[in-house]
Amino acid sequence: MISNLERFWLSRYIRTPKRSFLQFGFLFMIVGIILSVSILSAGLNLFEGYQHTLKSLTLNTVSHISIASVSERSLPGSRGQEARQLLLQQQEVKSVYPILTNSVMMQRGAKVRGCYLKAYDPLASQGASYHDYISAGSAALREGKIIIGYYLAEELGLKVGDFASVVYPQLEKITPLGFYPSQRTFEISGIYRSGFYEYDRSLILCSRQSAEELLGIKDRITYLEVYLHDKYLDKADDLSEKFEELVGQDLYITNWKAQNQGLFRLIVLEKWLIFILFSFLVLIAGLNVVSAVTALIYDKKAEIAILKAFGAKDRIIARLFNLRIALTCIFSLIIGQILGTIISFVIVKQGFYQLKGEVYFIDQISMRITPLNQLAIFLVATMMCYVCIVVPLRQIAKMQIIDILRNK
Repeated sequence: MISNLERFWLSRYIRTPKRSFLQFGFLFMIVGIILSVSILSAGLNLFEGYQHTLKSLTLNTVSHISIASVSERSLPGSRGQEARQLLLQQQEVKSVYPILTNSVMMQRGAKVRGCYLKAYDPLASQGASYHDYISAGSAALREGKIIIGYYLAEELGLKVGDFASVVYPQLEKITPLGFYPSQRTFEISGIYRSGFYEYDRSLILCSRQSAEELLGIKDRITYLEVYLHDKYLDKADDLSEKFEELVGQDLYITNWKAQNQGLFRLIVLEKWLIFILFSFLVLIAGLNVVSAVTALIYDKKAEIAILKAFGAKDRIIARLFNLRIALTCIFSLIIGQILGTIISFVIVKQGFYQLKGEVYFIDQISMRITPLNQLAIFLVATMMCYVCIVVPLRQIAKMQIIDILRNK
């Protein structure tokens, strides 16, 4: 509880801000805290947004669980269909798509680019995740038409309605004249843009029939693409073991957590490393708090002597100063967190700088505010400021009434 003396002291300096809060030392302390906390808050908000966006794109563009042959590069279509029917009966499974993939090249004129061909069965691909990322044209997969990634289209100068050649080298077929590639010309029916840079710069989507004709195979799939309901995403490891027993030992199962475990651990580590490094800015601002408290004690030593003469204990006097400065620091922290949110929003909305996809995997800047991050910022900053307040207040106990009055 605040005593009458403490209430009087606080109200006195709140009513006369020019004598206290508007002093240069106090203003310098307040500005330092606000700027350091805003930078820390903005950095954590942006990195949290990056982590969340990368995870969301990974879950939307990469299969949650992949099922392929243990011994061969591809599966017979009948074996894939059998496993698909078993998986669709499981309550955790949202959808299953037979996928045919291979590495190919796309050519337009003198420009050639290595690509990743991914083929769906048009009848079974309704609701597939790629539909959400078609930025131009149609998402329908038709014979003789393909959907290509946004950056692939930019690099080759392609747009919807243009034609380009897709070449499959067929390294297993060698003639006296060398390798004999398979080549087909397709019309661009859509542009795919997910924000996942590697997909946007190399992906080609087509119908399974078109892929079979290009690759020279019949009734084969590369793997089954399994998507889970949202509430089961974090249980992908356990479900992989369950599905392995269900579909048989001749099929190999991997999941998104195992494939991306190292990446996401690294991102979490980097996020908290940034938090620790940026926290030193708050600590540096805390040095201004030490300076402001020391100056305040020197400026108010006459009042301290009077309070001591009336019998006030050192603990009570220190608490008077502590309350005043602590309230100022808390308000500064809150303003800093609000300013950090505004800075994050401005950085996300600005159009001058975007992430380099070849470095950061995604090409979009995003922000995300979480209660845990904001609470961590507030607690760490509060603790640092409190230490910087308490340490200089110890000199009050060393101050003698006679010495103060004599110096006055």
